[in-house]
Amino acid sequence: MSSSARSLLAPVSTICAYIQGLLKPPGLALPLQKRYTFFMVRANSVSRSTPRTDAARPGPDPRVARWIRTELSTAPPKARSLIVTVWGDTIAPHGGSVWLSGLIRLLAPFDINERLTRTSVYRLAKEGWLAARQDGRRSRYRLTREGARRFEHAYRRIYAPPAERWDGGWEVVVAPPKAIAKRARNDLRKELGWEGFGALGPWLFVRPSGAADTAALTETLQALHTERGIAVLTAHDVAGAQPLGAFARECWNLQGVAAEYRRFIARFGRVIRAF
Repeated sequence: MSSSARSLLAPVSTICAYIQGLLKPPGLALPLQKRYTFFMVRANSVSRSTPRTDAARPGPDPRVARWIRTELSTAPPKARSLIVTVWGDTIAPHGGSVWLSGLIRLLAPFDINERLTRTSVYRLAKEGWLAARQDGRRSRYRLTREGARRFEHAYRRIYAPPAERWDGGWEVVVAPPKAIAKRARNDLRKELGWEGFGALGPWLFVRPSGAADTAALTETLQALHTERGIAVLTAHDVAGAQPLGAFARECWNLQGVAAEYRRFIARFGRVIRAF
C-alpha cells in the first residue's frame, strides 16, 4: 500500500478502533466496509439507555452523545436499512425471531414510528427475508432460510479481515447473455458488485483473487439459479498488458470510493477530536 493510501486510511482505522473499544463486541473486528449505521445503532442505544450501576459499562462522553443525536436528526438512517442492521446485530444471534410489537418498541428510540416499521417489515417479508407467524392478532417474524443465508453471507463479508497480500491473480465470472433470464441478470450484477466484482464488460466481471470467500460466490450463484449458465475462471496478467491502475479504473469507481472515505473521515473525525 502506498504512503498516501496509508495516510488516508489511518484516521479511519483510528476511528474504527475507538468505536470497537466503545462497543466492545467480544472478539470482533470492525472493518472499514461496514456502514456507519452499526455504530449509530449501538451507540445510540447506549446514549438513550436508563442509568446504569457503577459496575456496568459507562455511557459515551456527553459530547459524543450530542453528536449522535445531531447525526440522527440531520442524516437519519433509512428505516429498512436500520431494521436489517438491528436484525442482523441483535435478533439473528438470539434465535432470529421477534414479535412485531417488540420490534416497534426497539426502533422507537431511533425515531422510526410504528407505521414505518410495519411497512418496512412487510416489504422485507415480500422480498423473502422474513416470514410471519400469526398468534391471534399478534405477528411474530423470523428469518426465512434465504434470509438467514443472506445475513450469514453479509456477516462474513463485513467482518472478515481484509486479505493481507494479493498474489496478482483474478477471479473472472463470464455470464453469456443467453444463459440467464433478463430479471436474473440485474440481480446477478447487483450481487456480484456486493461480492467485490467490477464490470469489465456487459457480461464479464472480475475481482482480485483472495478478495472474498469463494464459497460465498458459489452460494450466491446457486441462490440465483444461475450456476449452470455461468463460468467462473481464474486468470493472471500477461506481460505488456494494460497497466493495472488503468484496468482498475475501468472496473471500479475508485474516485467515488475515495470520496466516500474522505466524507467518512470528515464526518467521524469529530468524534476522535472530541477525545
